[in-house]
Amino acid sequence: MPKVTVIIPIYNVEKWLRKCLNSAVAQTLKDIEVLAINDGSPDSSQEIVDEYVSKYGFVKSYIKENGGQSDARNFGLLHATGEYVVFLDGDDWLDENALETMYNMATERNSDIVICDIEEVYEDGTSVVTTEIDTNISDIQKAYMIAMPGFCDKMFRREFLKNIEFVFPNGVFYEDLAVYPWVASKTNKISYVHKDLYKYRIRSGSTMKQVKNSKRLTDIFTVFDYIDKNMNDTCFNDELEYIYIRHLLHDASLRFLDYKDEDSNILKIADIVRERFPKWRKNKYYKRESLKYKIVCELIYLKKIVWLRKLLKK
Repeated sequence: MPKVTVIIPIYNVEKWLRKCLNSAVAQTLKDIEVLAINDGSPDSSQEIVDEYVSKYGFVKSYIKENGGQSDARNFGLLHATGEYVVFLDGDDWLDENALETMYNMATERNSDIVICDIEEVYEDGTSVVTTEIDTNISDIQKAYMIAMPGFCDKMFRREFLKNIEFVFPNGVFYEDLAVYPWVASKTNKISYVHKDLYKYRIRSGSTMKQVKNSKRLTDIFTVFDYIDKNMNDTCFNDELEYIYIRHLLHDASLRFLDYKDEDSNILKIADIVRERFPKWRKNKYYKRESLKYKIVCELIYLKKIVWLRKLLKK
């Protein structure tokens, strides 16, 4: 059994794929397997993958019909054999010590999940490091739950994912948000490496940076139905309430704000929060937010969309 399986969904990333694969095969942790999942990519990505398969025995290639990133990740999980798994997007890359650093912490602390920081790299070559966990929150399980949802900057014990019957929801925008809080609620064996081991490429054509069809944004309502269905542990009420505030009341509303024909969905969000969490202003995590953040939330909640557009000059 390899120590770590690296799962790489591949779709139209030929421009960046070599850097991604180079970072995987150059890891200081040697007992690994790399699963390159070609999700029906129409470009020359498979030719690049074939080069690495022929050169490195631990790189394995799979070709499947296009089903989206979640479907490719699920496919990878079915074929993974490592003790731990890592998800690496085909246009991103890892620090050469990433797997060794995270695996060592996982084994030393018997962790189900290990988190690292992210270096966001922009097209102009500039970058910024994102600290993934608020260390002011003493309970790392709750800190993880309210952090930005994402699976690429983390290492998961494969047996843990198997035991909770984990799968990514297919065909849904915000798929990480749908399952992120639920996964966090299933274990307190979480460790944090305060190092930017994952390199996240910010590009204009990436999924979360380019939404031409505003109708995809309505998946947020499906996602929150999914969250409500699975998050039934009352000990996480504060965290669940904050997830509603951050990802629905604030973030989703601002995305809808870019489309004037989507104002009805902003009103819908206000109604959902009013019914679900009428005392949201007292949330302990929300109280730490900036004044501007709170003004935005307040205007959305009060359905003052015109005022909000004037404030944000949209």
